[in-house]
Amino acid sequence: MKNQLDDFLELFCLHVSKTIEKSTSWVVNRVIPYIQQNYYDPNLSLEQIGEQFNVHPVYVSKVFKDHVGKGVLDYINNLRIEHSKLLLEEKKNATIEQIAELVGYQNVRTFSRVFKKYTNISPGKYRNESL
Repeated sequence: MKNQLDDFLELFCLHVSKTIEKSTSWVVNRVIPYIQQNYYDPNLSLEQIGEQFNVHPVYVSKVFKDHVGKGVLDYINNLRIEHSKLLLEEKKNATIEQIAELVGYQNVRTFSRVFKKYTNISPGKYRNESL
C-alpha cells in the first residue's frame, strides 16, 4: 500500500509540475514576442503588459523572471539599447534624441543614462567609436 501511495504521489507531483509549466509558458510564447514587437512604444511597461494579457503585473514579473532570468524592465531596456546601437551605427544623420524616440525613450537623458548603464559608454561616444 505504501508503494502504491508513493507511486501515486510521484505521478501527482509530476502532473502538477507539468500543469504549472504549461500555465506559465505563455510568457515565452506570447509576452516575449509582444515585447519584441512593441519595444519602441514609450508606454510599454509591466502594467501595460499585464493589461494586454489580462494578468496581474506582479504575476507577469515573477513568471517572466523565472523563465527568462531577468526582469521585464531589464529585458525591455536591453532590447531597446541593442536596437539603439544598430541605429546609432546606421543612421548617421539622426540625432541622439531621434534615436532615443525610435527605441521608446521620451527623454534623451533617460536614454543616455540607460545606454551608459548597459554599455559603459555614452550614446555619442558609442557612435563616434563606431565610425
